[in-house]
Amino acid sequence: MPSSSPLHILHIDSSARAGLSGRDRHGSHTRRLSRRFIDTWMERRTMDVVTYRDVGQKPPQPVSGDWIAAAFCPPERRNAAQQTVLAESDQLAGELLAADLVVIGAPMYNFGVPA
Repeated sequence: MPSSSPLHILHIDSSARAGLSGRDRHGSHTRRLSRRFIDTWMERRTMDVVTYRDVGQKPPQPVSGDWIAAAFCPPERRNAAQQTVLAESDQLAGELLAADLVVIGAPMYNFGVPA
């Protein structure tokens, strides 16, 4: 990839298994593969920046009634509680929008990806 400016990579792991296969007991194959991709990439492009998000071990808060009410409220009319309930999703959306490349480690459980 011929680019002289740094890229921002968002690396998302979603396996319910912690650790890496081949290293940790019952470690995740998916985590090992996505980590290997990132490590190989960074060996070649040391100037790039990686943001890591583990939604398998630390899932985001689910959408709630309060979240929906806050999301559909005009930003200038949101109170402090509404801003707080949206803070995590705003951060996650910001990470995604800032990324030039997204690497998703998504395992297959019973022929489907996890929720």
